[in-house]
Amino acid sequence: MIGYIRRVISATIAPKARLRLNSSFFTTVVSDVHRRGDEKRESGAFLLGSIALDGSRVADDVVYYEDLDPRCTRHGAIALESSAFAEVWSIASERGKQVVADLHSHPGRAEQSDTDRAHPAVALAGHVALIVPDFGRRGGSRSGLGVFEYLGGHKWRSIDAAEQQKYLDLGWWV
Repeated sequence: MIGYIRRVISATIAPKARLRLNSSFFTTVVSDVHRRGDEKRESGAFLLGSIALDGSRVADDVVYYEDLDPRCTRHGAIALESSAFAEVWSIASERGKQVVADLHSHPGRAEQSDTDRAHPAVALAGHVALIVPDFGRRGGSRSGLGVFEYLGGHKWRSIDAAEQQKYLDLGWWV
């Protein structure tokens, strides 16, 4: 019954956002990223789910970077081996899902680094990248969250805090 209520609210009342995540799922992912980074290094994950014809995305599953490449954070920042990308696409396919976004932590503010801009986790226009500040110490808080949309050709659009309310839906009904 709860699932039905969530679907009705999501389809009729909830805002139409570019990326939608259940708030509990988001909090769990950020908490796991924080724990995996051990307050000393970046950590991250690919968010899996579905992409609608209009480009809107719903994330409901996760694959953590360290599970794909255990050595990816050995230098503090994230450096995934190329085999990790093939593996995440394979996992997504096995689960009947798509890679809809990526999420990773930064030590301070949630701004894109030069490396983030030059090396998108998924180099397809429309991909969404989330950066959580302070190694994810704030849990599932939206405060300071960085949201970026890849436009292609190494160009990005930064979604400011005001626009994030419409762009990113974090609700219990998702």
